Amino acid sequence: MVKSGTATLEAALMGVPMVVVYRTSPLTHALASLLADVHHVGLVNIVAGKRLVPERVQRDFTASDLTTLLEGYLDNPERAEMLRHELIALRARLGSPGCFQRAANAIHRVLDTSAPGLVESSAHD
Repeated sequence: MVKSGTATLEAALMGVPMVVVYRTSPLTHALASLLADVHHVGLVNIVAGKRLVPERVQRDFTASDLTTLLEGYLDNPERAEMLRHELIALRARLGSPGCFQRAANAIHRVLDTSAPGLVESSAHD
């Protein structure tokens, strides 16, 4: 069970089968539903572009349903292993390391097209 947010993507990159859960106040959920048309709340599913792992939000987030979903991973190790491979494969969709450097270079090129690629690499990539 992983709360919706960056933790879902972190768990996915480690190949951890999960159920994404999220519950907020009814008013906050209603406002968010009006403002955003999203099909998934977990970053793992957003990056995958499909529902790799189950999501349980608001009233669908119940102890009995969560138990059933999590037991499904334990009762079917082959299914869990296949999911692990799919989750780890998401790394390729995220691109190679160095996104901060690539973003800095792109910004630099836009700001100064006469000297592309002059931004120094840093240890914070």
